[in-house]
Amino acid sequence: MRAFASNPLGVARPPKFLIALLLVLQCMTGQVFAQAQSPSAEPGKTLASPPGSSAIFTTGNTRLRVTNQGYLGKLWTDPPAEPAGQWPGASGIEYLGSIQLGVAAKDPTAPDPSLVRRVSYSVEWQPPTPTAEDSIRSAHEGIPGGLRFFDDDGDGYIDEDQLNGRDDDMDGAIDEDYAAIGDQMFSLVMRDDTAESQPPLGPLYTPLGLQCSLRAWTYSRPGFSDFVVVEYSIQNQSGHQLDSLFIGWMVDLSCGPASQAGYANDDVTLPVFPSGSIVLALAPGDPRRQYPHDPALDIFVSADSALCPRVRIPVRGFSVADAGGDHAATPGIATFLLVDQSVDPSGVHGPLGVGFRAFRHARAGVSYFQGGMPQSDPDRYRLMTSTEGVDQSTGLPNAPLTGVVGDQMAWCSIGPYLAVQAGNTIQATVAFAVQEGNYPTALQYQTDYFLYQKGERTGGQLFHKYPSLENGFRLGTAFDGDYGTPPVIGLPVPDLHGREWPLIAPPGFQFEAADCRDEVRGQSRTVMDTGYTWFDFDCDFCTGVYDYPTRTGLFHRPWTIPPSLLVDATRTQLSALRVSHLTPNPARAGSRMVIELPRQGHTSVTVYNVAGRSIADLADGVLTITLPKAAPAPARKIEVR
Repeated sequence: MRAFASNPLGVARPPKFLIALLLVLQCMTGQVFAQAQSPSAEPGKTLASPPGSSAIFTTGNTRLRVTNQGYLGKLWTDPPAEPAGQWPGASGIEYLGSIQLGVAAKDPTAPDPSLVRRVSYSVEWQPPTPTAEDSIRSAHEGIPGGLRFFDDDGDGYIDEDQLNGRDDDMDGAIDEDYAAIGDQMFSLVMRDDTAESQPPLGPLYTPLGLQCSLRAWTYSRPGFSDFVVVEYSIQNQSGHQLDSLFIGWMVDLSCGPASQAGYANDDVTLPVFPSGSIVLALAPGDPRRQYPHDPALDIFVSADSALCPRVRIPVRGFSVADAGGDHAATPGIATFLLVDQSVDPSGVHGPLGVGFRAFRHARAGVSYFQGGMPQSDPDRYRLMTSTEGVDQSTGLPNAPLTGVVGDQMAWCSIGPYLAVQAGNTIQATVAFAVQEGNYPTALQYQTDYFLYQKGERTGGQLFHKYPSLENGFRLGTAFDGDYGTPPVIGLPVPDLHGREWPLIAPPGFQFEAADCRDEVRGQSRTVMDTGYTWFDFDCDFCTGVYDYPTRTGLFHRPWTIPPSLLVDATRTQLSALRVSHLTPNPARAGSRMVIELPRQGHTSVTVYNVAGRSIADLADGVLTITLPKAAPAPARKIEVR
């Protein structure tokens, strides 16, 4: 989770998102933008993308088209030969029309009451300038200048720059110390207040004064190549405070062969598929287990127990499937997933946790007041700020399955974020994913997931039947990443188990705060302006990792793919599978790891390098288990060298 950066108490970003930020109150100004004209609200009537404003992923299995004009995929006027979101690879089978960004907010400085509540939507987002400086840029992990968690330019800071063609840190160099993610990444910047945001046709449009920095990336490694991650960073550059900010997306998932006219007309929406939470048992030696732990915590857990023997990996999203199957030409299900967002542990200025705010789906052509998609700013604002179609206790869509067949559309949103000061940034991460599946099978998901919650189905059984769920689960494990030694001496890290929230007071101030552990003891702690004080606001030992033997907090590295040894566990119970870390890794003379299976059976074990190429098949069959003579081990423990 990302901490919301507008909390006046000084809530900073968790350490897993690099260096925590000092928060200060900022003054409001009265800048007001003049009225201009916007494009038509109809997605198909918008202007075509100018040359060079799009990029298409060629790594991984998903050919997603990225633009710097407020949308992913394609609008009707885009080049027909280019893919929008094809899978697998350049197959010609589409799973996406477009995903269009919308940001809603209240502008307290608007002189006209009708302009207080506004939405910057779709192609109202444009590059800051029409020059090459603001074109889409590409990178990949390991590229010089883009090493993650590393001080590329030797200035004492890590990943402080952006990949945007500008000197963001004012050191005279451009794009010299940014963080490149994945095996292919695109980076771009958009604004809602450029001249290109205001074409001469359509209804009046008044921008909010926002900038969006977008990064999208994908992986080539097997098991992680069927989704594209998209991260939005929305910064208030209006010069004054904005209230009640929401981020939303119009999601047009469309399944079928691009060569067939009207291929999306036999689609159907699956509002709750594949949302859920899957238990992952942590392998022995995984630092997230936090064993041994501080004995003072024995009042909460047993002395001989790991604090976190298992974690839950959430999957939050909705899908569209082809109801007719297009004569077996459309083998997959398209999914939109919410991965992460800025949160506020106090719940005062932003959501407490990650989850949808509103969700609506309908067949294209249905009017808004009959349950269809909004076609005007007032309707978009009304829908985005509602709580329609979402279980507010879980943040998961709960809209009914209508079974209506046709070209499917959906709107979803997150928020609200209150009192967003000038210069503050709200972040959201989503994913476009495709995996094998069909509509009749997906209809059984809710029943099977209920049985999983009762213990009558295993995670492996769900994954085998619903590959879209496993795809979302793997995405979640990549987001969770891993933990290790801080990359820079002095980098803030947790000072006790579970304390993932660093607080610092504004200059010249101090205040009292307490987390759930403090409250049990009837205590509070003083937060000073001279350094960070760490808290466990979510009452979860597993979200802030602390190594008790060395008395040090561990640095969280999100979006770090698990060890390159991949185990196909879809035929067995994942919750009982154990895979230790490769030791040593990297290595020249060889590495060692331990795999524990719940029972003897067919096992496939393959080693891949970082480029995703198979370099060794260690096992493919029923493994023969040889026990040592001196100290017999359990029959299910297998050691692979």
